[in-house]
Amino acid sequence: MLKKIILLGISISFVLLAGCTSRSPEIAVLDIEEVLARSRRAQELQEELLNIGNTLEEEYSQQEDEEEDQNHLERVYQEYLSNKQRLENSFNEEVKVVIEEIRKDKNIDTVLYKDSVYYGGLDITEKLVEMLDSKYDEEEGSDNDRE
Repeated sequence: MLKKIILLGISISFVLLAGCTSRSPEIAVLDIEEVLARSRRAQELQEELLNIGNTLEEEYSQQEDEEEDQNHLERVYQEYLSNKQRLENSFNEEVKVVIEEIRKDKNIDTVLYKDSVYYGGLDITEKLVEMLDSKYDEEEGSDNDRE
């Protein structure tokens, strides 16, 4: 009986000690609007979308057939939306990869959007912009080397 009580006491001690040594979760915040405004990669993708829109608009304005006008407008608009979605998905994937790198590097458990947090959290916005641009610059350099 005494052995059971001692084992129970030791077990409870281990459980309590384990709780004392665990670290508190690290939470980071991210201002995605600032990333979109400051990142060269985001600006390049926005410029690419603008160029696609201008090209499609020019293509549409050169059409002469009035009957096909509405169908052509819908097709051009769908093509624009498709390109917009493709570019957004590409950027989101790039951001996700960089956030994961930062998360692992800084032992972060959770990343939240800054506008949904009133107080606290490590702001990783600047680091994200730097790393995105760095990766973008590396890719641009390797693309230029291939040409």
